[in-house]
Amino acid sequence: MLSTFSMDSIKSIYATGFPAPITQHGVDNFSDLSTELTAIQNSRISLDDGQLREGMYCLGTYIRNASGNAVAGMAVSFLQGEYESKRAEVSAVLIKLAQQIEQRLGFIDNK
Repeated sequence: MLSTFSMDSIKSIYATGFPAPITQHGVDNFSDLSTELTAIQNSRISLDDGQLREGMYCLGTYIRNASGNAVAGMAVSFLQGEYESKRAEVSAVLIKLAQQIEQRLGFIDNK
């Protein structure tokens, strides 16, 4: 969901300082976060590759309402081996499911 915000908005959310990473794989600065968010914006899929928990991989996406605002997110968690074999398939299903939910919420994609 954070990928749908502008970088200025994100910096204002964390005006008191960037949060410390939870694991050694976590992002620890706005520059790296911006790079990661750009990748998410291009694919609509976020990847948590051990950023919140060592050895746990998650693929996620956002769900927009009729106004186009991200109002929810959904994700699937894997162990690393499962992730490597299922990433493309699960990513496609997540995006399709998110789009179906968005349509029910009244979102119209004008792309």
